[in-house]
Amino acid sequence: LASFLFIHASQAFFPFASSQDLEQLRRMARHIDLDSRGANGRDGQHGRDGPHGPVFSADGYGGDPGERGTNGVAGGFVNIALKVNEFDGTIKISGLVGRYSEIGTVLETSLPLGDRNTSIFADVRGGNGGNGGLGGNGGHGADGKNGYDATRTTFGTNGGPGGNGGDGGRGGEGGSPGAGGLCTIYIEDERDMDALILIKNPINCQPGEQGLGGFGGQPGLPGKGGKGGLPCNWTTTRHYSVGKTHSTRILRHSNRGGANGPDGRAGRRGMDGRSSPSATDGKVEIVVKQDGGFTAIYRWRYDLSVVWHEASPLKGDGIIEPGCMVQLFLTVENTGGCPTPKYQDILMHLQDNEWVSFVPAYLPIKRCIAPTETFMTPEPLIFRVTKRSKVAKGDPFNVRGI
Repeated sequence: LASFLFIHASQAFFPFASSQDLEQLRRMARHIDLDSRGANGRDGQHGRDGPHGPVFSADGYGGDPGERGTNGVAGGFVNIALKVNEFDGTIKISGLVGRYSEIGTVLETSLPLGDRNTSIFADVRGGNGGNGGLGGNGGHGADGKNGYDATRTTFGTNGGPGGNGGDGGRGGEGGSPGAGGLCTIYIEDERDMDALILIKNPINCQPGEQGLGGFGGQPGLPGKGGKGGLPCNWTTTRHYSVGKTHSTRILRHSNRGGANGPDGRAGRRGMDGRSSPSATDGKVEIVVKQDGGFTAIYRWRYDLSVVWHEASPLKGDGIIEPGCMVQLFLTVENTGGCPTPKYQDILMHLQDNEWVSFVPAYLPIKRCIAPTETFMTPEPLIFRVTKRSKVAKGDPFNVRGI
């Protein structure tokens, strides 16, 4: 049942507004978006990969470092004053809105009071820092040249050494985020506190997200050592004669081959770039000029939430069923940052739907509720459950309206 509840912090009653004026106000219903977010930083360019070793046994070249991300821009500012005009039923909104380091734009407009379709959104968050670029990968070492094979007159030569892999480039550092901006809302007369209901939460004054450091480049692979030259083996034949005796002797000869060349070593992985430090939060201030000339500063407006409810039928056996009248007691808590208006009633009502209809139109709360304070309605909200034409059979009738 609590899902049907709507709470209004102001009672819009304008004795001087005609029906044509009120219709004009309804057509004016709209949203105002005050966007003063800081611009995001740009991500850094990735480093170029190092070239591979160009000739036998040559080392690979190191990868280039990634570029640093650029900084996000700090959030801007929103300075507005809200003033209720009871003669035409509007809230005058005036002030200055701008980006960081800008002079700002003058704001002069109005919204109808008492219309739930009107609202003001503000955003002064800082821009995100750009991420650092990736480090370039190291180039691969070249393979060693193979040795020459041995001949009958020369030994085989050794294979050449493999080239070393190039080191990966360092990742770029993340760009710094922009700090949160400042939103200041002025209420020149405490009697206009009901105008704060137009401000929709949350007003984002957080800093931008940190720029992340880029990953270091991958190391280059080592070159393989060249193969040693093959040995040379051959034979010769000698003939011997002693008297009438003849013999033949085969002689075996060999020239050694070369040794395989050593493999190169792998390059080193590049170091990761550092992420940027976080930036500072901005600030939201609601400045209210109170009776007696005092000024109060709040961090946020009032906000009422239902924390407890109890429903029971007005008559009968205690069972809520179609066609019966139900009373609903509520406890609400001010979860906001400032007191509710003390010069206007808080009007509570249930929104009709296909299952319930509210009687009467509103239940007023004629007192101010401080932040963190809870308040139980002294009188119940009364509503009627829609009567069903067909009687449910079998399982008990059970429905949930949303």
